[in-house]
Amino acid sequence: MEFGENWLKPIDDRIKKEYPMISSQRLAELSEIINDTRDYGLKLVLECIEGSESQDEAFEKLENGRENIFQLIRERVPGISEENVNKVYSQSIYYSRK
Repeated sequence: MEFGENWLKPIDDRIKKEYPMISSQRLAELSEIINDTRDYGLKLVLECIEGSESQDEAFEKLENGRENIFQLIRERVPGISEENVNKVYSQSIYYSRK
């Protein structure tokens, strides 16, 4: 998961740099998993804060729904690291406000 200037940019080059011997098929699979995870995290956050009438209310909903969102991401992407679950969550919060 990437933040900042690389957000929503193709990730293939970054994966190839990290894993130069990766096959084209595996690269496509990883790209799909990463993009799906990013989109799913944002969807979960948006659903969680839907109907919020203030920023405080949205943050309260997120705090109350945090563990549920984490669990849904873990179920969708078995084996995802806790670091990446946290990144998906925090990036989703950030981009839900854009």
